[in-house]
Amino acid sequence: MSNVAEKPSIKGIAFDWGGVLCEDPAPGFIKQLAARFECSRDDLEPHLSVIMDDFQRGIISEECFLSYLAEKLNGPAVNEPFWKDALRKVYREQPVVHQIIRSLQASGYVIGLLTNTEVPAREFHLECGYDFFDARIFSCDEGLVKPERAIYDLMANRLGININQLVVVDDKKANIEGAKAAGACGILYENHAQLASDLKTCLYDRHL
Repeated sequence: MSNVAEKPSIKGIAFDWGGVLCEDPAPGFIKQLAARFECSRDDLEPHLSVIMDDFQRGIISEECFLSYLAEKLNGPAVNEPFWKDALRKVYREQPVVHQIIRSLQASGYVIGLLTNTEVPAREFHLECGYDFFDARIFSCDEGLVKPERAIYDLMANRLGININQLVVVDDKKANIEGAKAAGACGILYENHAQLASDLKTCLYDRHL
């Protein structure tokens, strides 16, 4: 009898949204935001880094977020919703990743969405009508963001599995490190071919 403890079988996979299910919308989105405030990206980004966390935690509204930027940048006020329309303009799905997800679900795995996102982006996501998620976690609803440990525990709980039965797929290294620190497996997304290969290793060989 082997003295090596068997690794628990994987039962669920949680996918990030921007940069995994769709192309990273940030570059195009920031370009639109800079144009709206009549500033450069270099002028905009320091202020985004200050306030984005609160926006993604659901602490502040889109109106407050845009008012803050207008004040800091001495730019024109934005008196109408901006976020959802700007996202719609740059949104590009990654259909092969969607196919992989559907195949995983058909094979019996539970599928989660785990994303740091804002209320208007959450509304846009729900309008897309994706039907392959067994549970969705939007940071703006929970007051938690990746890579905090609690958000990974919450994902496993919503999927009805243990944290060590969960794989997290994300395009940001810090979020994968957070998932692994919480006890989940992690796959850093680079492209769909690499994702398919790493999932095979993680789900079947368990060498990841």
